[in-house]
Amino acid sequence: MFKYFEKIGRIFFYIFVFVLPFQTRLILAKWHYPFIEWTSAYLYVTDILVVGFLYLWLVRAVKDNLKPRFDGVGFLLLGFLVLSLLSIVHAQIPTLAWYRMLKLIEFALLFWYVRSNWGTFINPLVCGTAVAVSGILQALIAIAQYLNQSSLGLRLLGESRLDLVTPGVAVFFAYGIKYMRAYGTFTHPNVLAAWLLICLWVLIWLYLCYGKRKISFVLIGYTLILIALLLTFSRVIIAVYFVSTLLGIILMRLKEKKVIVLILLTVLISVIFAISYWPQVLARVKVSSQEDAVTERIYYSKVAGGITEKNPLLGVGIGQFIPKFITQIRHRPTHYYQPVHNIYLLISSETGIVSLLIFLFMCGLIIRGFYKKIKILSMGSLAIFSTLFSLLFIGLFDHFLWTLQQGSLMLWLLLGIVAAKSDIIKSHDHS
Repeated sequence: MFKYFEKIGRIFFYIFVFVLPFQTRLILAKWHYPFIEWTSAYLYVTDILVVGFLYLWLVRAVKDNLKPRFDGVGFLLLGFLVLSLLSIVHAQIPTLAWYRMLKLIEFALLFWYVRSNWGTFINPLVCGTAVAVSGILQALIAIAQYLNQSSLGLRLLGESRLDLVTPGVAVFFAYGIKYMRAYGTFTHPNVLAAWLLICLWVLIWLYLCYGKRKISFVLIGYTLILIALLLTFSRVIIAVYFVSTLLGIILMRLKEKKVIVLILLTVLISVIFAISYWPQVLARVKVSSQEDAVTERIYYSKVAGGITEKNPLLGVGIGQFIPKFITQIRHRPTHYYQPVHNIYLLISSETGIVSLLIFLFMCGLIIRGFYKKIKILSMGSLAIFSTLFSLLFIGLFDHFLWTLQQGSLMLWLLLGIVAAKSDIIKSHDHS
């Protein structure tokens, strides 16, 4: 019977990875009227799947009498959770803070599950294939959305209501014409772009792992996902992908035919896209210090800095940045109230400077341990490391890795993989 539990747990995890982009959810509570995304509680389909495979893992651990072993990373994670918990004493809306605390515990348990099972209970190739197929589906949805310039009616998958006139939808102007950026089933184009970046690195790894029979599938998938990434017009994430890929090729000194084909394909797609959508590309490449994307980030950063300065030890409470923001600046449209677009400022303002330092030290320890255990740089290890490093860098310019279900799942999933044993990673890398 326990073997069936193990199989079911594995299936749950692979399904979880595939449906991670889906926003399908039930609203459990609202603490602000009119509705604000950041002051509400939700039950996601991914929550149910996480609880499912964590429960089956617990059953297996009890059966095998497995006991958790704490190392430096484990103690730092525990300290981060304790300080986040203590920050609730300052919470303006305690029930919202407790909800956010439960979510953080869920993500920490996901990290521990992946760290403990990657390469043994979790097959990296199967997991990577699930990510790739999920990315292709999101790419098809994103391309259709951009061509349609509206949502496709995929409400069951959690697709947002999208058009050119709804407030809060990410649009931009090119020569006086308004364009909507691609969303997929995510809450924002930047979150879709982060997922597609992960999928592209996974496909590069699979491209070098798979035999000739599956190369065509990988190359078609790579083409669709790269086009979708470009249609998000997410400047930072697109730049991060191209820079990280270039550095990866240099570090690996990859000169084999497969890699040359991939480079040529990437250049070809990018050039054709730039020519086909030149007005939109030019509009997004130009960055003005006066545009909303820049001025809002600067303004929110100042708000977060002021909150941290007044509450340096425990912050204003986990999940409390928006409630605090609303009390400081009243009577604004709901879409005006957004978290600071920097996860590090957000962590320090909500849970304190010490909490932020612990989180950063934990990430550093995970990366250092990964680097020390890798004797030979493989394509699999490079893909994983580059993806995590890219996400942590993106965290300087956006908040979704801390505030949104999908973004948080991406971050903690990758932290867990990097924290896993490197020899397991290399055993599945045939590059």
